[in-house]
Amino acid sequence: MRAHTHRNPCKTLVVVTGTLLAGAALASLPVLLVGCKDEKMGVEKRAEEMAASASAAKSAVDAAPDPNELKYKERKTSLEKTVANMKADEAHIMDKTATPGILRQYYDSGPDNDKLAKELEAKRKKDGDDGYRIKKATVKETRLAGNMEDAEIEVQEETTAKGTSGCLLYVMQWKWVVDKWVYKAQKTVKKVDCD
Repeated sequence: MRAHTHRNPCKTLVVVTGTLLAGAALASLPVLLVGCKDEKMGVEKRAEEMAASASAAKSAVDAAPDPNELKYKERKTSLEKTVANMKADEAHIMDKTATPGILRQYYDSGPDNDKLAKELEAKRKKDGDDGYRIKKATVKETRLAGNMEDAEIEVQEETTAKGTSGCLLYVMQWKWVVDKWVYKAQKTVKKVDCD
């Protein structure tokens, strides 16, 4: 922004030119403020206020959160929380403190999923009978598909049995259904070094 002084027979005039920003679009509109030299401070101040206002409007538009980014963060956080809760419930099955059927909530509706939930619960109960306990489960990586409705999550599970510890890395597949994540399948499981 530049200020030019022009001589007037009576008084000195101050002309201020600049550019205004409107929202995210850049509109080059010259701003002409005229005032007497005695009012120079007021004119310059007003020009600075207008420039600051335009800059603030542009910053507000630039800072607006991306809806897709927000959705991604919400879905990712929701999935990781769901998996942590599921692993905690599996640990309760192993130490015999869980309510029967507790894993059913992690599956979609239908008789096939009823069967899958019962099978996983029976497996975890047998693991508990064999002396295994989940010491901790840690999410290692979460991958959401572009539609944010399909996901894979890697979970490292540290278990103890008879005084020894070991770790397994599970790759689990999940699906977003209506308003929650449902467990679809265990893709792989392998032994890994504990962190």
